[in-house]
Amino acid sequence: VGTGAKAMIEEGVMEEPHVDRIFGLHVWPGLNVGEIGVRSGPAMANMDWFRVKVRGIGGHGAQPHQTRDPIAAAAYLITQLQTIVSRSVSPIDPAVVTVGRIEGGTACNIIPSEVRMEGTVRSLDPNVRSLIIERMRSILKGVELSMGVKCDLSYERGSPVVYNDPQLADLVRSLGAEIFGEDKIFDVEPSMGGEDFAFYLEHAPGVFFRIGVRDEERGFVSQIHSPTFDVPEETMKVGMLMMALLAIRGLSL
Repeated sequence: VGTGAKAMIEEGVMEEPHVDRIFGLHVWPGLNVGEIGVRSGPAMANMDWFRVKVRGIGGHGAQPHQTRDPIAAAAYLITQLQTIVSRSVSPIDPAVVTVGRIEGGTACNIIPSEVRMEGTVRSLDPNVRSLIIERMRSILKGVELSMGVKCDLSYERGSPVVYNDPQLADLVRSLGAEIFGEDKIFDVEPSMGGEDFAFYLEHAPGVFFRIGVRDEERGFVSQIHSPTFDVPEETMKVGMLMMALLAIRGLSL
């Protein structure tokens, strides 16, 4: 997930032929149909995944003193991970550490020997990304010492931050205003969602912008990645027109 662009780059898509500038778009239910959202600089977060296996010593639930309880250790670990953003990252630097899956145990009266958890890390700054990883490793060591367990970390760096070239972002704004009107162009906030389009931006300057798909009167209100998500057909026309004209204007830069 989120690495298709990397595979295409490895196959030479950015060099055969050579790409000087690149543009991409994403449908966005936070914008109405016909509206365009642009962000200069960091626009979407890096997208990393982590897995932790907490290994303890299992036993009977009535004899916890004879075990090294991985469930208690995992619960403590989760609360400690939440201090990374609240106490180690600057309040003005957006960051997310989320544990989205946890699994352990088979019965109410048995302490298991291990617990597994998975989560994601997001940030808009490579230095913050590195800080989070460093703090995560330190916290795991602390949990090992304090709880008498072993914590195995598997950390996977996914896509980097989507960084929109400011000059090309201005081109998107001006072209969108020319076609649809200035009242249809919005400077949007960064998203903590990730996007593998970021890999392309490591090889050429570009912009990843958003086009609106919301139309409350016709019921187009669902969020992306939901089973009821749908796109009004005129949205596709907006996207095609923007991409075609950006290609033409981009060649003249």
